[in-house]
Amino acid sequence: MGELLGVESPHISSFDILNEVGEGIKIANVKSLAKYLFPTQKTSVDNLVARATFARAKKRVSPQVSEKIYDVAKVYSLALLIYNQDYDKASQFLSKPHQGLGGKSPFDMAKQSTAGADIAASLLEQIRAGVAL
Repeated sequence: MGELLGVESPHISSFDILNEVGEGIKIANVKSLAKYLFPTQKTSVDNLVARATFARAKKRVSPQVSEKIYDVAKVYSLALLIYNQDYDKASQFLSKPHQGLGGKSPFDMAKQSTAGADIAASLLEQIRAGVAL
């Protein structure tokens, strides 16, 4: 997941990710992640960060905004595991409403809150384990 967040390290550890989120994710890395997650949308960053919040950021978004982005990246990372690193298929799945999420998409759940991201991640773990949903 570190590469999704733009952690620049040959051997990415959990501590590298923790530090990146704690310092605030770099603006360029937020843009790159948004392009991966929402490849068909011109204003893809708006799907991760409020436009005004992003406009105020200098080199990095705040640690609080980084936490929300981390939640989305965590869910996306799980989807990539399920879809064998196929970014398009993972993005398509995460964008569609799912009955197991009360009709919301996994992306919407992950963007809503950490609890929403955990629920979306749990759904993905069940799919990965082969549990019928």
